[in-house]
Amino acid sequence: MPVIPFSNQNRKSADEDSFQAQLKKLEHKQDDFSIRVVLDGDPLFFIRVEPGMGNHLLFTDFKPGNSLPGVLGHAIDEVLTACSHRGSLLFQNVYPAWRSDPVGAVELQNRIQQLKSELALVEGYSPDTTVFRSEESRGKINLLVTPGA
Repeated sequence: MPVIPFSNQNRKSADEDSFQAQLKKLEHKQDDFSIRVVLDGDPLFFIRVEPGMGNHLLFTDFKPGNSLPGVLGHAIDEVLTACSHRGSLLFQNVYPAWRSDPVGAVELQNRIQQLKSELALVEGYSPDTTVFRSEESRGKINLLVTPGA
């Protein structure tokens, strides 16, 4: 039986192929009130944005589902491009169960960190200059993201 040597390059190529395949499955939908992005084949991936909400773009829903790292960031970048917006972003209700979940505070921090990682891939939102501020509003934790210069 022939021995096939393990190649990290082959794995990177397969990961890149999977990533590109997921990007091709992103579907954009728009109505009078919002822009939505879904990932065909992943019912848990969902982004919903309400443009025209003052000085920032309002993300009312943002769930990475089972997508690969970077797909959510790419989808956010596409929404920002479609809205011609590179300013402040407001992610509403980052973790809805943060109070009732026994590890809610930890999960909340994990979700904020995941958003930071995904936004680092978006043009204009460098982690070195972007300001992230979480705030509680009516029992919900929101994350205000302000890009730096």
